[in-house]
Amino acid sequence: MIKATDIYAATHDGLDIILYYYPQAEGCVDNKKKFKRRPDEDDASACIKRFQDCYKVTDFGDTATAMSPIDICMTEENLRFNEAIARLAARYNVTDELKRSVNKPDIRKRPATADEKEGSRFFELEERFTPDQLKIMGPRVKQEHVDALHWHVARSISYVKNREVITKYSTPTYPIFMRECTIDKPEPGKPSVFYKIYEPLNPDKQWRFSYTPEGAKPKQYINGMAELRAAYRKFNADEEAEFRRTAKEDEVYKEKKLPEAFICSGERDSMCLRSLGYHPLWFNSETYRVTAEEIKEIYKYVERLYNIPDIDSTGIRKGRELALRFLDIHTVWLPSWLTGYRDQRGKHRKDFRDFVDLRTAQPRQAVAVQLYSRGRETQAVHQRHGGTASCLPQIQCR
Repeated sequence: MIKATDIYAATHDGLDIILYYYPQAEGCVDNKKKFKRRPDEDDASACIKRFQDCYKVTDFGDTATAMSPIDICMTEENLRFNEAIARLAARYNVTDELKRSVNKPDIRKRPATADEKEGSRFFELEERFTPDQLKIMGPRVKQEHVDALHWHVARSISYVKNREVITKYSTPTYPIFMRECTIDKPEPGKPSVFYKIYEPLNPDKQWRFSYTPEGAKPKQYINGMAELRAAYRKFNADEEAEFRRTAKEDEVYKEKKLPEAFICSGERDSMCLRSLGYHPLWFNSETYRVTAEEIKEIYKYVERLYNIPDIDSTGIRKGRELALRFLDIHTVWLPSWLTGYRDQRGKHRKDFRDFVDLRTAQPRQAVAVQLYSRGRETQAVHQRHGGTASCLPQIQCR
């Protein structure tokens, strides 16, 4: 995560930022000269002074409070704190890229015992996530949210190869997460549970995911489906209990659907969605082709199904494909301004986690995305067939 100190280190203690916004102050550095921060003021009333961590501007004609370079960026560009950090990081090429020398697990080896079979894999789990581990999953994610989607922190993962046990331990700079995935109808002889291993800070993105036990994961599997199914059953159990409390003997309870579920583009997007109080679903890869039967099952549990694609070229293409295959799915297009910011690796921001990350200044408020019924392409299809696609209400964080 890029911090204010990282920005200041790349900008001569923030002086470059101040002079970017107030070039007229160039002759007022390290002296007592004042400059006009606002062009319409009669007298110069602002000065620059070096504080412990950075240069700051104090405007005695305004608040008379020392403003940091980030405060200035927020004021001049009407940005929130995280948005200002992202804007300045992109402007001054400040990144926090993963490094193989730092982001690596602690790997240890020992001889295998007689009862440790060749090719076997086993692991130890921690009881809880640390605050830093929760932040990796999402800026608003709490323990209750990872519990709801059955995520765990792996203390270690071991496998036996050539009669040697190789153990990979989590570290503060290399956490290992595991999700307990339930299979509703496992194949004969196959387990009803498998684990998805997620190494989010692995510098090699293609090695961030693996599964155990080997071969247990079905070819067709939607993450979050088991949790959605369980939520539907609990919802109806609670509703029926309330119904029975006042209903007549001959009255029959009719099951109700949950209001909605959301298809997300990955693990951290789904965690951010869950942290806002919604039910996420996500696939194991961008190439996953959801079937009509799977969509039909989802609609057994919810009234509406939304899809939140990434807004890079691949995400837009996949979002259009899904919208045109299933006209009942509503598409949430993230705002285009998101791509104007860069993440800690210097890449353009594109997904729901990025959106939430830039909207954390006001907890439980201000996370709103406009929903366009059935997506842009679906709307066009409906109009060509004489239908309409009205704008849906906004989603506000709970």
